[in-house]
Parts: sequence; C-alpha cells; structure tokens
Amino acid sequence: MSWTRTLGVSLGAAAGSYVAISALMARGLTRAERRPLLDSPASVGLEYTDITFRSAGDRLTLSGWLVRPGRTVPDTAIPWVVMVHGNGAHRADPETGALALMRDLARAGYGVFLFDLRGCGISPAQPASAGYHEQRDLLGALHYLEALGVQQKNIAVLGFSLGAAVALLVCAGGNGAAAVIADSPFADLELRVRQGMVGNFMPLKVFEPGMRLMARLLYGIDIRSVSPMRALANTDLPVLLIHGELDEMVPMVHFRLLSRSVESGAGETWLVDGAGHAEAYRRNPEEYSSRVIEFLSKNLDAAPAPLAPRSESGPTER
Repeated sequence: MSWTRTLGVSLGAAAGSYVAISALMARGLTRAERRPLLDSPASVGLEYTDITFRSAGDRLTLSGWLVRPGRTVPDTAIPWVVMVHGNGAHRADPETGALALMRDLARAGYGVFLFDLRGCGISPAQPASAGYHEQRDLLGALHYLEALGVQQKNIAVLGFSLGAAVALLVCAGGNGAAAVIADSPFADLELRVRQGMVGNFMPLKVFEPGMRLMARLLYGIDIRSVSPMRALANTDLPVLLIHGELDEMVPMVHFRLLSRSVESGAGETWLVDGAGHAEAYRRNPEEYSSRVIEFLSKNLDAAPAPLAPRSESGPTER
C-alpha cells in the first residue's frame, strides 16, 4: 500500500470517527426519561378536565388538564396560567411541586392549563430536542386557549427549567402570552453544551461544530437558535425570572445573562437563597406563590375569579 493510500485511509477513518462521535453527541440532545404520571389535580382537592390538543406545525396530539377556578365564570373572563414542565418531567412534576403550585393559583382565582410536552407523561413518544421542537407544544397550548376565546392579555406562562426556556423563546416574540414566570431557565443552549465539556470531557470541544451539524441534519435542531437571552434582547415582555443560588444544573452565569435583559425591560428577578435547581417553590411555597400572584395581578388584564367549591362527585374528566 502506497503512503498516499495509507494517508487516505487514515484520513477517512478519522473523518468517520469525527462524524460518528458528533452524531452521538447530537443524539444526547434528544434523550429524556419518560416518568409515569401518577397524580392529578384531584390529589390536591381540585376538579379538572382532561383535554387533548395539537402542537403547532407538526400537529402532535398532546395531553393536558384544565383547572377552572369558578364554574360559573366563563373561560374568557378569567386570567389563565399555562404551566410547562422541565426535561424528562411531566405536568404533575413532584420535584417542582407543580400540583401544589397549581392549587395555589386556582385558589387565587386563576385558570391553570398543565400539559405534557412531547415524549413526556402520556403525550406521544417523540424525541426531546432541548427546547427547539418543544416550542411547538407550547404554541399549541396557547392556540388551544385562544380557540376558547381567551385573549392574549389574559394569558401567562409559568415554566420550569427547560419549560422556562421554552416559555421565553415562544413568548418573547409576542406569541400568545402577556407575561412569563421563568423558573431556572438556561440562557443559551450553545453555552450550556459548552459548559458540559469540562474536565475529562474537555477533549469533546473539538466535536462541537460537528455536533451542531449533526443535530440539524439528523434531528432538525438548530442549537444556536435556542437562546432565550437573545430572544429577550429586543422585547419588553414582562418576565419574573427565578433562580436558586445553589443551582448546579444551570449555573449562575445563565441567571446573570438573562437578568440583564429582564431588569432592563418590564421584568423582575428573584435569586432564592438556599435553593437548588427548580427548588424555589418547595423551599418556600408561601413566598413563591405570593410573588407569582403579585406579578400576575400586575401583568394580566382580567381579574381572578373566586374558586368554586368542589362537588361531592369528585373530579370532572373528559
């Protein structure tokens, strides 16, 4: 074998290895554990309605709950909060205290819409995408409320972790909601990926360009576009940004980057002492609910409705 042929074979093998490793890294963006959905609003004493709706664009059938604060009050006359869970979680996520927080909001007179993102809970088994395709799911939920006649000025989104990043990406462009509560979001996916390439994983940095390409070619994910901090750069969207000071999953640099845009606009920030990733509600539920409800009262148009008493027949399902 001539030296030129040997060189060609070696280069081909190296290129093949680079592509294979890049593809494997890109695949990591699509992984999310599916956890069983075991609870419902009935477990915190509230009536609810089971619903299904379609994601925007790719028309996946997603599953959710509507919790109405007052049966005698029409949907169009109350303010609504759409709750979006994090990666690999579901709408009743116990790690964030989702159902208890939903109960606090409903008791304060807010309608609450909780749903499972694609590949989570009981929604269809579609690959995760680190916030890229999940934006379609939130848009579908917002369109569902719009179809009920609810106006954008009466809709807020409350997201946790990945769900918070999705909320910022969707709503910063003026799509479907008047305000966002973002609990523990990352500021920029590309930055988050790079932060994982430290220590023993530092050599993987050479594969970053390949990973971006493979993510686009194999999974239709544009990593660079998943940037809440850039989405917020030119918007006056009211945002309540919440972050735990002990968050190791989403480092503090993300909070600081997002804070610049939030505090320069119509937003507020709350750094929670002693809280880890998306732990703020469970550490201090009373203050959390109080801050969120105060923020909602300032930024949504409709007045909260009184909570209807629970019927003896139990939860209403459809």
